[in-house]
Amino acid sequence: MSNQKPLWSTTTTISSHDKLLSDIECDVLVIGGGMAGILTAYFLSQNNVNTVLVEAASICSGQTAKTTAKITSQHGACYQQIEKKFSTSVARTYANATEKAIDEFDRLIFDNRIECDFVRLPSYLYSLKSTDTINKEFEFTRRCSINAELTTRTELPFSVKLALRYQNQAQFNPYPFISALCDYISIFENTRVKRVEGNIAFCDNAKIKAKKIVFATHYPIVNFPGMYFTRMHQSRSYVVAVKNAPALKSMYYCVDKGGLSFRSFRDYLLLSGCSHRTGEKCTEHDPYEHLLKQAREFYPQAFLCNNFSAQDCMSPDHLPYAGLYAESRPDWYVLTGFSKWGMTDSILGAKLVSDLILGNKNPLEKIMCPSRFNLSTVKPVLNEVGHSIKGLSKSAFRIPFYSLTDIKRGEAKIVMYGSHRCGVYRSDEGEIFAVSASCPHLGCALSWNANEKSWDCPCHGSRFSYTGELIDNPAQISLKRYT
Repeated sequence: MSNQKPLWSTTTTISSHDKLLSDIECDVLVIGGGMAGILTAYFLSQNNVNTVLVEAASICSGQTAKTTAKITSQHGACYQQIEKKFSTSVARTYANATEKAIDEFDRLIFDNRIECDFVRLPSYLYSLKSTDTINKEFEFTRRCSINAELTTRTELPFSVKLALRYQNQAQFNPYPFISALCDYISIFENTRVKRVEGNIAFCDNAKIKAKKIVFATHYPIVNFPGMYFTRMHQSRSYVVAVKNAPALKSMYYCVDKGGLSFRSFRDYLLLSGCSHRTGEKCTEHDPYEHLLKQAREFYPQAFLCNNFSAQDCMSPDHLPYAGLYAESRPDWYVLTGFSKWGMTDSILGAKLVSDLILGNKNPLEKIMCPSRFNLSTVKPVLNEVGHSIKGLSKSAFRIPFYSLTDIKRGEAKIVMYGSHRCGVYRSDEGEIFAVSASCPHLGCALSWNANEKSWDCPCHGSRFSYTGELIDNPAQISLKRYT
């Protein structure tokens, strides 16, 4: 099943913006035109800060286009994990902030009179296998006065073991929301930042001098300082949007491994799941086919309209990184590590970073601080380092044992192509596409993603088409092609 356009992009056209062609100066430069970058630039602009936003491609062309667009304090079963790693106080502060984030979206939408299918509704955590995780999360909500209740009654087309219903959550369409906020922001599209030195960002055709720089690029594009590649990995998940299925009055998220998430949008039903670490195989079957099969089992008359995939930066402690990029860079800021809850964490991070720039106090400053340290995260960090070492050793020391004759039509393998270690894909028509098999980010060995016909980095999540074009960062350039 081929990947189609994300659903949101079929509903709204976001106006295009010029490419930066000459040098400029500003107070704050925001790099990245997704939800986090747009909100940061908007908050700063509303406070009369001379802010410029640059986007390497077009606004909303990255992960924001692929969100399921839930605005919720219900972030899976995260709070019991945060409480265990830190304290009840930290978990409570973050939980209460996510509740307020929903209200902040509501306020922005009301104040700007944005028609974006925003609706308040319940959100459910559910399990088909056990009650333990749900009960523990419920105990936390009671300690923190979050409006949630246990139930076994849902709209789902199957029985659940137990569910936790969060009241007064929200969902929306992010495209018209972002389109409206863009009217208040100075934006340059098709302007890729290639490197940043001090307070100067060097782009394709110009440079930008800024007093402050905000990296809102999903995955940070500068490796040192910060070393975010040691503290995060990327995870992929998949979505099918079907019609001819009943509209749901709530959102649903399964805490079981391999479970499904549900939400409705107009006359579409969105099913998502099949999460896996980028660069690693998810299942023996096409995830889109699996999700569509599930949809048709539940709703026999349903038919596919859109399918798309998302990629998320996963922090080891379930909290996002928002604040100073590194202590050695007092004028750099970062927003990343949203761990699949990008809408809520984007507005929290954008508000925090804008508050830091404006000199305002924010209760999340220490909690979401990118340089925070906790002993419980040492093992996950070592695990990320181990993935990098493994990926680098494959790239440097393993000699491929396949040849071109071993590659059938529609297949790809790592081979020695001439004197080069290459990733080679043979199309259904028999055409050969040979690209470098090493990620240009840090040199890790790439893996073939047969479901999406892409070369993916299992170390840090960069992705490339079979022709070598860059799809997802942190890599900033495409793969070298061989002919």
